[in-house]
Amino acid sequence: MQIGSLGPVVFQTSRSYVRNFQQLQERRRARYATHDVLNLEQKLQFLGLELAEVSLEMHFHHRFCRPRAELATLAGLIEAHRPHTLVVGGRPLGSFVVEELETLWRQVSARGELLSARARVRLKEYR
Repeated sequence: MQIGSLGPVVFQTSRSYVRNFQQLQERRRARYATHDVLNLEQKLQFLGLELAEVSLEMHFHHRFCRPRAELATLAGLIEAHRPHTLVVGGRPLGSFVVEELETLWRQVSARGELLSARARVRLKEYR
């Protein structure tokens, strides 16, 4: 079942394959300037919206995917420095670039094969 996508990375689950995120955190902020006014309270002026930031945490296990290949795909996104549409549940959340990728190799076999890994991906809105 397809859950969503980030460009070529398709979030999907089935009995034998899992590529999905466990957490999605979105941050949107507004920018304001503060103006001092003689003998009056300060005034705020709306300047615009900051670019949205999204972070995803993903877990990969050898029983459901190839962790090393999954990490390589994510690394390819950051190296390509191209924007991709983030879609979750059929709803586009915007166009984003991968700003940061943090990986953790959780378990390695005696032969050096990656069995379990975690990835944190930080995205920044691209306009």
